[in-house]
Amino acid sequence: MNNKDTILLQLQDCLYQMLVEFDSICKEHNLRYYLAYGSLLGAVRHGDFIPWDDDLDVVMPREDYDRLLKTYKEILPSHYDLHNYNNTPNYFLSFAKIVNTDTTLVEIANKKNDYRVGGVYIDIFPLDGMGNCIRSARLRTKKATIYRIMIDSTTDMFEDKKRALWKQLIINITRLFNTQKWQNRLARHLRKKSFNKSKYVSMSATSTKDKKIVKKEIFGEPKKIKFREHYFYAPQMIDEYLKTEYGDYMQLPPIEKRCSHHNFVYIDLNLPFEKFDVKDMERKQLRK
Repeated sequence: MNNKDTILLQLQDCLYQMLVEFDSICKEHNLRYYLAYGSLLGAVRHGDFIPWDDDLDVVMPREDYDRLLKTYKEILPSHYDLHNYNNTPNYFLSFAKIVNTDTTLVEIANKKNDYRVGGVYIDIFPLDGMGNCIRSARLRTKKATIYRIMIDSTTDMFEDKKRALWKQLIINITRLFNTQKWQNRLARHLRKKSFNKSKYVSMSATSTKDKKIVKKEIFGEPKKIKFREHYFYAPQMIDEYLKTEYGDYMQLPPIEKRCSHHNFVYIDLNLPFEKFDVKDMERKQLRK
C-alpha cells in the first residue's frame, strides 16, 4: 500500500467518525437526513466507502436543512463548524459543509489553481419540495438552473474564453450583483414549496447539471442501512433512488474511472486548518 492509499483510508476513517457524530446529533434534535450519491452507493455495494471515494454526501429536507443552519452553533461539537454562503467568504456553493476544524484539507478552488483551505468536511445538500404538478416542478427546476448559472457567472467557475457579445454582456450584468444576492434569490425560490407538502422533490439547489425530479415517496421515511459497523439513514426506496442516479449501480465502473473527482492537494488530519501555512506547503513541494 502506497502513501496515497494510506492517506485515503485515514481520510475515510475521519469522515466516518464525523458521520457517526452527525447521525447522533440528528437523532437528538429530530433532524431528518439521508445518505446520498456515492456515500449511499458505497453503503449498498461495498458496505463501506466506495474504495476510491474521498467524501461523504448527505441530503436533508429543506425544513430540516434550514433548522440545522439556524442552530448549528448550539448543536455541533466545539471541533465542528458549518460553512455556507452566508457565513464564509468567497463561498459559491448552494449547499453547506460541516467541517472538522481540527484537521486541514487543501484543494484547488478554481480554474486558476487557487487554493481553498479548510478542514475535512461532509457535504450537506438541501432537498426541496417541487409541488404536486410535474409540469410546474420542471419549470421550477429550470428557473433554479438559471439562478445557478447566475451564481457561477459571478465566480471563477466561468473561465475566460471568447463568447458571443450578448452572452458576455449578460455575464457582465450578472456580476454587478454579488454571489450572495443570487444565492439568496435561489434559496427564496426553492423555499416557496414545502418539502413536507410536495409530491415531487429535487436537489435543484446544488448544480446546473442535477435536474432530476423524483416522487417524494422515493425518499419517504428514512430507512436504516448498515455502513461499516453502524446503521445510518437512507431513502426509503434505495433501489429506485440509486437507479435514478446511476442506472446499473451494482456494476463497477471501468478502472480508469475509479478515481476521486476532487482536487485535494494536501491533507493533515492532526493539524487545525487555522494553523496551516500555505507558503510552507509550497516550499515543501518545491524541495521535492
